[in-house]
Amino acid sequence: MKKNVKKRKITRKGKLKIISRLVIITSFFVGTIFFIRKFTLIEDDIPVMNNTTQWESQIDDEKSDNLDTFELSLRDILLKANFDSEVENPFVSESILLINRTSKEIIYHYKVDELRFPASLVKMMTVLIGINYAYNDIMTVRADFESLAIADAMIVGFNYGEVRPAREILHAALLSSGADATATIANHVSGSYENFIDLMNEYAQKIGMYDTFFTNSSGLHHDDQVTTARDMAIFLDYAIDNPIFYEIFTTPSYEIEWNSNYSQTLTLLSTMFMFLPFPESTNINENSRIIGGRTGFTSHAGRNLASLATSSDSSGTNEEIEFILINLGARSLDEEENRTIHIKDAIAIYERFLQ
Repeated sequence: MKKNVKKRKITRKGKLKIISRLVIITSFFVGTIFFIRKFTLIEDDIPVMNNTTQWESQIDDEKSDNLDTFELSLRDILLKANFDSEVENPFVSESILLINRTSKEIIYHYKVDELRFPASLVKMMTVLIGINYAYNDIMTVRADFESLAIADAMIVGFNYGEVRPAREILHAALLSSGADATATIANHVSGSYENFIDLMNEYAQKIGMYDTFFTNSSGLHHDDQVTTARDMAIFLDYAIDNPIFYEIFTTPSYEIEWNSNYSQTLTLLSTMFMFLPFPESTNINENSRIIGGRTGFTSHAGRNLASLATSSDSSGTNEEIEFILINLGARSLDEEENRTIHIKDAIAIYERFLQ
């Protein structure tokens, strides 16, 4: 006998309950999957920090699986190096670090971890960040010219509100040491001067400049703005891997259009190349030459120089070997000699160790 089954009619209210339960169940499963993915280390999900250029160094974890063939980077070597032993210093500079960048050999060191005031070496970091963030931009000159004048800062002479291609501002900062140019870079990149200083310090930590702290973009003296020869060597090794930075750093001069209707040109001169004592040459000796540099000076810092030199391989392969030299705190009581004492000291260091 068949039982009479009475069909239940699903009301609108009942349909809503069913849909509501389905939504809850679906949300539970989606949430579970998200939770699992969130806490599972999937390589593709790891964010790439500051991926602004292809040339930037890879993080330390991205190393060869074959430890027999793995080679430490110069940065790694500099970070791990023990410079405790005291060596004789026949030179004028108070902190010195000379490195064979090609072979990654530390050739000479003296007080490389002693805190020093960087002066205009700071501009190298400002320019590197400007290249990474804004090289193809058009910049509007923005600087506190009154404060720069009070501080007796070196300026190129741009006018407030003037519009210039970023490449001109960057050359003016690194070659001619223009504080009006560095302030313009800072304001353009970060929207405010203060935010840019934060960015500079973030970069320093990322690169491995653990004893460096920035308080301004130009290198004007501040008791808290410090660095070391080790940190500056780490920075320069990192920065010259950027082809645009390398090009500016090794450029003796650069011409830009000048005056109100741009009918004239202004030659931006490198503050290092203009004081090299070699007549129409950058040669240190028959096989070696200085190819780039950035100077820095304040009365507190003394005379600083970060430079790059090359030397021909004596084995006859014609391979050029690169050398990084950081010499900080050079001074002379003779006012005329003091203007170039850091450059002369660098030449003396190169001449002693580069054959």
